Amino acid sequence: MTSYLVFWIVMFLILGAFWYVVDRKYGQGVYRFWYRLTHEKPLPESVQRGFVYNRKTRHKALMATLLSTAQSIVAVMSVAEPNLLVELILWIVEVPVTLLGFAIGPWVFGIWRRKDEVFDAIDDLESGDKTIGDVFGKAEKAKAKPQPPAKKLTASPEKKDGDDDDDIDPREMIRRYTKR
Repeated sequence: MTSYLVFWIVMFLILGAFWYVVDRKYGQGVYRFWYRLTHEKPLPESVQRGFVYNRKTRHKALMATLLSTAQSIVAVMSVAEPNLLVELILWIVEVPVTLLGFAIGPWVFGIWRRKDEVFDAIDDLESGDKTIGDVFGKAEKAKAKPQPPAKKLTASPEKKDGDDDDDIDPREMIRRYTKR
């Protein structure tokens, strides 16, 4: 029973993030269509809104409740002998977990948007067209920014020429290390 609860809690966290991404990508158009059917005036073009995206928490909670209720109904109908107590507990827990999924949805959507860039970079690396430095932009930065010539380290006047360990001025070493 515990593994069943944990499984569905994790699934609804993932499903909440998934529904946010789907709503952000495709749900805005569907919401506009729905809005035109149910309202006299159409939604202004400047308003970006979906069923979950750019909505207040009350509406998100309503959507989470509808999703978890639909899942619970499907689970009860699909099992020959459902455990109604477990399904009730799960239904109560699913709503806040789905809301957490909606909360991590913008982070997941950001990753989803950058997936094409990542796939292109991996393809370039696999084909041998570019190196890792090219992919991450280090090669262009190194080419664009010329390196200053190395400064000659001076020996301190008090030291003899035979002392190799003490020939370097510590102030020059610090300037070189901090590149000033």
